[in-house]
Amino acid sequence: MAIASPSANVAETPPRKISVEGDRGIHDDDRDDQADRGFAEARRRQYTAAEKLRILREADACAGQKGAVAALLRREGLYSSHLATWRKQRDAGSSDRLRGNGAGADAAGRA
Repeated sequence: MAIASPSANVAETPPRKISVEGDRGIHDDDRDDQADRGFAEARRRQYTAAEKLRILREADACAGQKGAVAALLRREGLYSSHLATWRKQRDAGSSDRLRGNGAGADAAGRA
């Protein structure tokens, strides 16, 4: 009984060309395919100060409930580091910091 080699059933695919000067080593072919299918550039989610405060209130209300904060983070698509950063910004008392414009207390002090 003859044993076929593992690659005998695999169709040959042409090698992919990698762009040397491309954006972060992304395949030129992949970029073209995504453009053809209507994919837009990925963008980071931006939260308003009101959304951040709402999420922080919900997280604070979850205290003492096992797994509740983790469920909130999954539902909102966040990491625990987001909560830590937003709490620091909230505790600093500047709504500018929660808005994420980086001005912080300096802008509040000059206003």
